[in-house]
Amino acid sequence: MSSALTGTFRAIVAVPAHPLTLIDLLTPEDLVKGHVVAGTGTISFDETVGAIGGVRQKVYGARSVGAEYVLVPQDNYGDAVTAAGDDIEVVAVATLQDALDFFDALEPAGDLLASG
Repeated sequence: MSSALTGTFRAIVAVPAHPLTLIDLLTPEDLVKGHVVAGTGTISFDETVGAIGGVRQKVYGARSVGAEYVLVPQDNYGDAVTAAGDDIEVVAVATLQDALDFFDALEPAGDLLASG
């Protein structure tokens, strides 16, 4: 799923990506701050992110589309890290708020280029 804004949130069979994409599209800020971010997992009505099968393959898929970060359910973190290598950063999330907190703390992509 691509945002109409400058960043991109890619859903790799990702139910939690749907609310994140909607938030990105409906708010004036670029949620992903110019980064390419992928995500996977299930989401409950209470905003809890649940484990999924095939997380390693989903991390490989995120890597193949050039994602810099992949958000995964906390319960899948160990398996996801083994598939990540040095190409992508795996971020464990237990709730939708965890994902939003990650994005709040994320430095804008342009700032990283300017300082690096």
